[in-house]
Amino acid sequence: MIRCCVVADDLTGANATGVGLRSEGLRTCTLLRSDSLSESHQDRFDAVTIPTDSRGIPASEAYSRVKEVTGRLVSPEVLVYNKRIDSTLRGNIGREIDAMLDSFEGPRTAIVVPVYPQAGRVAAGGYLLVNGVLLERTDAARDPKMPVRSSVTHEIVAHQTQYPVTHIDLTTVYGGADAIADALHKLDFEKRRIVVFDALTDDDIDSIAEGVVSSGLPFITADPGPFTAAMARKLVSPQREEQAGPRVLMCVGSVTSTTVEQLQHAFDELNVEAAFLQAERVVENPSEAEAEVERVIGVLRGKASGARVICVPSNRLDLSQTLDLEAEARKQGVNGEELSHRINGSIAKAAERLLREHPTIDGLYASGGDITVAICQELGASGVELEKAVMPLAAQGKLVGGERAGLNIVSKGGMVGGADAATQCVHSLLEAIRN
Repeated sequence: MIRCCVVADDLTGANATGVGLRSEGLRTCTLLRSDSLSESHQDRFDAVTIPTDSRGIPASEAYSRVKEVTGRLVSPEVLVYNKRIDSTLRGNIGREIDAMLDSFEGPRTAIVVPVYPQAGRVAAGGYLLVNGVLLERTDAARDPKMPVRSSVTHEIVAHQTQYPVTHIDLTTVYGGADAIADALHKLDFEKRRIVVFDALTDDDIDSIAEGVVSSGLPFITADPGPFTAAMARKLVSPQREEQAGPRVLMCVGSVTSTTVEQLQHAFDELNVEAAFLQAERVVENPSEAEAEVERVIGVLRGKASGARVICVPSNRLDLSQTLDLEAEARKQGVNGEELSHRINGSIAKAAERLLREHPTIDGLYASGGDITVAICQELGASGVELEKAVMPLAAQGKLVGGERAGLNIVSKGGMVGGADAATQCVHSLLEAIRN
């Protein structure tokens, strides 16, 4: 679920802030257009960044672009809205902040923290310094499109915005979160529409974030990235951690003694919750296939929150209970391949719905070539971008296209590998997710 939205004036800034959010544990993507935000993105990501390419255009057009994009992103689920600004304060900063503030029904305070300590950008006494040099004496002053003529942060913003701008200096910041929250509350409503802070270090940024949260004021952030990351750490990351749930989905369509050994090893070594598809119900009466898929999903829905791995196999770990496909095919007057397709199709349908219900799943293990094809078709994927071999005849990569493009996947032949093969594949997926 999208909890953090970043509107940046260029693609580089969008990506830079997005990387900072990713370092806080948020699944983050950059979209080139706001109208491409889909339900799949909503399910899969915690944060989205969108560039408006508005730094060097007229202020009125920049306002329109930011307001249009922000309007598409407004949602009660979003906890942090960020107007990403350039670290040297170039561009239409004031008007773009206005546009975001004007996108909400109720009033919000724009908290502007125009610093990036790790990149040498700090603010003290209202002045922005870049590697110890006043901003107006850096290359930013000679920018051919948007030169910066001043080093006073709040004056740069005030020159462009329709709202009053208030500056809060280091003395208040060093007073800690309570002093910051108190300073915000003491401001008249109009004087706290845009508040620009001084900060020298990441600890200062963290204090401002804590103070803003403590104040309880509705807000947007305006910064080059670090302050928004700090706000996300306080407001979004804890919720992300609470979204405990499975990380890998195992789909096992092959029915062999090797598969049984591999499943049993995985169940013994990993935190797995499984719901076995009743293959006979799917093939003997196709009209019951949908009900069987829903039964499997229902079983896992009640178990999945505490498991790292969930599994949908068509094999009950007891080969004596395995459905005789050839005998059933003769009985129905069809071939065994058609019945196999029905089973694989049902597992694929269950996989698609489980991936939708559990956005924490970012890895898929598919045992059997036919099940891999069925799942790709169900998800609308056009193929797999190959990355490595986990073992001979077990390939790892990412889905290409479809509603879960980028999903980590390992596809392995049903009779490939020793008893620990499936376990190795799942471990490889978990490592890819962590990285």
